[in-house]
Amino acid sequence: MLACATLTLAEGNNSAIEQNLTQTEKGLWEAWKARDAKKLSDLTGADLAFVDPSGKFTSSKADTIKSWTEPKCEIKSVDLSDGKASMITKDAAILTFKGVADGTCEGNPLGAVWATSIYVKDGDTWKMVYGFENPA
Repeated sequence: MLACATLTLAEGNNSAIEQNLTQTEKGLWEAWKARDAKKLSDLTGADLAFVDPSGKFTSSKADTIKSWTEPKCEIKSVDLSDGKASMITKDAAILTFKGVADGTCEGNPLGAVWATSIYVKDGDTWKMVYGFENPA
């Protein structure tokens, strides 16, 4: 038999958190577009892991940022929409959204993705610690 757990959502203004997480995520996408390793590092947590739309998994912050900043992608613009935040605890949240990048990676045109990012609060700052992208 599987054990079930009850999760109590954290108290607080969820729409303000949703806006903050969406803005942070947009910053990550803009930093990816610009290949800005410092900004990517600043916006992510120490235990970063990521699954890209092709299914490639990177299990460390260094490997993920390296993958994001390699010159394999030429991105003209990025856009995020349909963001929805779900609180796990007062210091952890999930952001689901649709992301679109206009450009190519390894010569292949990019399409829209449905994505999930997990954020943890580091002081007063939300940092992404896990991301998963699936072609839309």
